[in-house]
Amino acid sequence: MLLSVIVPMYNSLKYIDGMFESICLRQKKDIEIIIIDDGSTDDSLKKCQEWALLYPEIKLIHNLNYGVSYSRNCGIEIAQGDFLMFLDSDDCFNENWYKKLYSALIENPDCDMMIFSKNVCERTYCKKEIIEAIVGIPSELSNCYLSAPWSKVFNRRFLNENNIKFNVEIIHGEDALFNLKAIICSNNYKIINECIYLYRINQNSSTHKYNKKYLKSNRLYMEELSSILSNVQEASKEEVEEYKRYSFQNSIYIYVGKVSKIGVFKDKINATRQFYADAYYLQQLKELKMSNKLTIKKRVVYFMVKIKQFFLIEMLVNLIKCVRRDERDVWYKV
Repeated sequence: MLLSVIVPMYNSLKYIDGMFESICLRQKKDIEIIIIDDGSTDDSLKKCQEWALLYPEIKLIHNLNYGVSYSRNCGIEIAQGDFLMFLDSDDCFNENWYKKLYSALIENPDCDMMIFSKNVCERTYCKKEIIEAIVGIPSELSNCYLSAPWSKVFNRRFLNENNIKFNVEIIHGEDALFNLKAIICSNNYKIINECIYLYRINQNSSTHKYNKKYLKSNRLYMEELSSILSNVQEASKEEVEEYKRYSFQNSIYIYVGKVSKIGVFKDKINATRQFYADAYYLQQLKELKMSNKLTIKKRVVYFMVKIKQFFLIEMLVNLIKCVRRDERDVWYKV
C-alpha cells in the first residue's frame, strides 16, 4: 500500500531539514515523497537534491513559478501511491504520524478520504456538518482546519475518477474548493481523532499578505463555490444561500485584514479604490443581507465596509495589530 506525500515548495530553505526529518524516511518502505519546486530563488532545490541523494523515495520536480495549486496538481498527476496526502514545506508531521495513518489505512482500505484531527469528538459527523466547516461556518469543527488540504489522506483513484483538482486561477480559498468537491463526491469518508500534522502559522507568509489579484480571484472563488454547492443534497436551498452569503462576507473581512498589512499608505488607498471601483463587490454589498453566522467582529467589519468606512475599520485593525504585534511563527497541532 504505497503512500504519496506531495510537497509544494517555494523558498523554504530554513524549513526543509525539519520537514524531511519529521517524515523519518529511514523507517519507512512504502512511501514516496514528491517535491514540486515552484521556481525557488534560494537554495531550497539544492537542499532537496542533497536529501534525494540519501533517499531514492524522494522525487524532485522543478517548475517555473506557477503557484501552489499548479504544484499540487502536478503532484497528483505524478503520484503512484494508492493514497496521497499534502505536506507544506514549512510544516512537519507529528510524532508517530505514520503509525497512526497506516493503522487507519489498514482499517479503512476503501475510504475515499480520511480527515485527521485531535479536535474532533468521538462521534460520527454527517456530510452537512463537514461541508459547513469547510465553508467556514462556526461550529465544533472550526478548530479542525477542514478547509486546508493537509492532515487528510485521499484515495488517488477517487480523486482521478472525479477529476478533483485545484483551481490554478484562484489564490485564496482553492483549498476549500478542493475539499468541498471531495466530500460532496465521497460516499465513504472517515474522521479520525488523531493528530498527525504540525501546522506552522507563519505571520509573514503570502497567505497573510495583500495581493492585488485577490479581488479577481475571489470573484472566481465565489463562482466556483456556487457551482459546487449547487450539488449539495444534504442542505436546503436556504442553507446553501446562507453558506454563499457567509463566504462572501467573510472574504471581505479577509480582504480588510490583507489591506491592513500594506506598508505604504498610497498602496492602501489604491487597494481601497480598487475595491470600491469593482461593480461586482458594490452589487454584492448592496444586495446581500448580513449573514447570521458571522461573529460580532466580522459583522462590524463588514458593516463598516458596506457604509464605505473602509479606512476607519482599517485603522482600527492596525491599532489592534500594534497592541498585539507578534511576528513569531506559531505551531498548531491539527
